Amino acid sequence: GSRAGLDGGNLSAFPRSEYTGYCDYQEMAALFASEPDALAAVDWSHVLAAAHLSEVVASGADSHAADGSRSTLWLGSEGAGTPAHYDAYGVNFVAQCAGAKRWRLSPPPGCERERGGDAAWPLRPTRVPYEESSVFARSDDSGRSSCPQLSCPSSRPSSWLYEVELCAGETLFVPRHWWHAVVTTSRHSLSINTWLEAAQDTAERVREAVVRLLASALIRAARRAMSAEDLRPAEEPACGWVNPTEQLSESAG
Repeated sequence: GSRAGLDGGNLSAFPRSEYTGYCDYQEMAALFASEPDALAAVDWSHVLAAAHLSEVVASGADSHAADGSRSTLWLGSEGAGTPAHYDAYGVNFVAQCAGAKRWRLSPPPGCERERGGDAAWPLRPTRVPYEESSVFARSDDSGRSSCPQLSCPSSRPSSWLYEVELCAGETLFVPRHWWHAVVTTSRHSLSINTWLEAAQDTAERVREAVVRLLASALIRAARRAMSAEDLRPAEEPACGWVNPTEQLSESAG
């Protein structure tokens, strides 16, 4: 009823002091398929006009929809967010609609600004858990694949060259392959983003296709070995080898 809606319904059983809520990668075209006005309310035209001046955007990006039909919605409670990672494809524009998020960013491996810093650069890539198009950062310096944690960026502040508190009404540009970690700092947060094609995306998609086949084969082989040797499930990382929203390739393993 209306009262349950005001109180949070079943979610009221989960105290904010112990739990966070996060809806990520919600494609607006699917969410608002029957609500064209909602898609039309999103206007990226000013962003697209600026992006076309940049060499990092693919020449075909001028066909990118200016409304919300190629946008993604993110809704979260305080403390919810994304651990340190970079996106394999595109350049990212993020518009904060309500609340606030803290973004920490650093340039990708090989960047001249990175080489000017600590020789033992603390952000190292891992594909555990595996997620197509997302490369996470290790949460320690041991050299082992370890689960990424939201605490990683705050525990190693020297890892990050930029820190931004993105507030309602502001838009952030995340360049291609830049590391970023995000956490909601307000009671709730609503943001919308869109990715524009980068000039290198075609080659990157081939690379990600190979990674997906290899990851799928290796993970299935490891799980078969665990089953045959009657190993405990704890042998698999606590975060799992595969992100919950990701599917392994059916043609591998």
